[in-house]
Amino acid sequence: SSRGRFHVSPILEALSGRFGGLRIVPVQPRPDAAAIRIVVTGIRGSRAGLSLMPALVLHGSEGHGFTPRADGINNGLDALV
Repeated sequence: SSRGRFHVSPILEALSGRFGGLRIVPVQPRPDAAAIRIVVTGIRGSRAGLSLMPALVLHGSEGHGFTPRADGINNGLDALV
């Protein structure tokens, strides 16, 4: 049983040879918390390398409101990568 854990390597292996320019964006609930998700994007046929992008932090240290970046992405005003 994986107990809800996964490894990034099977994802990267599945994309290798077909996609390049892979970007991994960790998603954190709060600035001081560990990432709870990752988003992986790629470009078909690209030979560009892998990039680990800055984390998307969903909420500030206090309260339940979204960070400006998360709010912009939610409202279509900003891009994830």
